[in-house]
Amino acid sequence: MNKTMTFALAFTLGACLTVFAAGEQDHPKWMKAVKTACDNTKKGIEAKDADAVAKETKTLAGCYKTLSAFYAEKHFDDAVEVCKTSAAAVADIQAAAAAKDFDKAGASFKALTAGCGGCHKTHREKGADGSFKIK
Repeated sequence: MNKTMTFALAFTLGACLTVFAAGEQDHPKWMKAVKTACDNTKKGIEAKDADAVAKETKTLAGCYKTLSAFYAEKHFDDAVEVCKTSAAAVADIQAAAAAKDFDKAGASFKALTAGCGGCHKTHREKGADGSFKIK
């Protein structure tokens, strides 16, 4: 096996183990990363800045991949579906921004954020201290 393939296999296995080993304590960090990247994606679309949109949607794509694996492990099938739909919307945003079609990117952004609320209502609860945790 060549060195590149060995490295890629080791990296992929390490990334998977990291996701599965990560506990619920990492979930708030992932969700905050999604929020930040969404906010910055929206700003990039409004500014018609394809480079900024590309950077932030790359972050979003990684976040949804991580979250999808986490939710699959917890058997939250509806949340996995939200991640798949969100990942598809992210890909649509990326393509639209690359083509400088910021109207389409904006419409895809609305589709991206449409699924957030339903998942939040189903899978999170607010603690006495104001923080959220997974149900």
